Amino acid sequence: MCMYSEVCVKSFESLHQEALSRMKSYLRSTHELMETIGRVDQTRAYLQLGYPSLWAYLIHGLKMAESHAHQFISVSRKSREVPELKRAIQKGEVSLPKAALIAAELKPQNQVEWLEKAKTLPTRALREEIAKKNPEAAVPLRITPRSEVLSEIKMGLKKDVLEKLRRAQDLLSQKQGRSVSLEEVLEHLVNHFLEKEDKVKKAERAVIAGRAKPATVPSGRVALPAWVGHRVQQLSQGRCQGILPNGQHCTQERFLHVHHKTPLKCGGSNAPENLVLLCQGHHKIAHLTLSGQSGIRRNSPRVGPVSRAKAAREPAEMRLF
Repeated sequence: MCMYSEVCVKSFESLHQEALSRMKSYLRSTHELMETIGRVDQTRAYLQLGYPSLWAYLIHGLKMAESHAHQFISVSRKSREVPELKRAIQKGEVSLPKAALIAAELKPQNQVEWLEKAKTLPTRALREEIAKKNPEAAVPLRITPRSEVLSEIKMGLKKDVLEKLRRAQDLLSQKQGRSVSLEEVLEHLVNHFLEKEDKVKKAERAVIAGRAKPATVPSGRVALPAWVGHRVQQLSQGRCQGILPNGQHCTQERFLHVHHKTPLKCGGSNAPENLVLLCQGHHKIAHLTLSGQSGIRRNSPRVGPVSRAKAAREPAEMRLF
């Protein structure tokens, strides 16, 4: 059959119309999902569901790819500041990836300019316009695994930072009597920083030096002795001990808080065994659960929503960590 026959042309047109319809459905569902994510964010419903952050909810709760999670979060929050962005997405004038590209630059006072660029320019040209306004955005951080032991890092460096890095390379080469690579310089700098600032390593050194020997545990809300802090760091290994609803352990290692498993007002102590490191989100979840403001399941290896009345009937011991 001739590929350009009337039957084929009609078939092509039918496929085109079907593609247009699917595209409209895709744009509509993208906008609707963004709206829902925005409500989850504003109400902090993710905390009630046992997730420490909106990011963790999208990644673990909705099984969303990290790149998509970043786009939905940045665009959803920017839309609250610039409602015209949401309307442009709803009408199909601006795609979610393009909206995420301009989110950092978009402000109420320049929205007309940037929304017009997002509507009319190809993605590559839009990136170039962003780079003119913000040169640091021209080379976004990108880490690409190349093997089990090697990753490729692409990032932008300011001129003065690069000069300092080259100076460190010269000094380390002089010290070792040979030319060293930038990778070796970075490894040396990172090891030196961690040796001084990593609280887990500090705790290990304190144990070796005999400075972390148990002593009298102070009662009440007081500053914890150094040996208690060292022991807590060792027990938690500098990582949040919260558990996600799917049973996985939280991997957060920044913005950590010391939490009392059994509160002081309920007879708990400041002993290391009653203390645990939690990220900011899991710390909020723990206190919401203790105050009865959360529907988080207790005494379970998994965390999930239950009725507040049922949670109140269960023992006070939680299984959030």
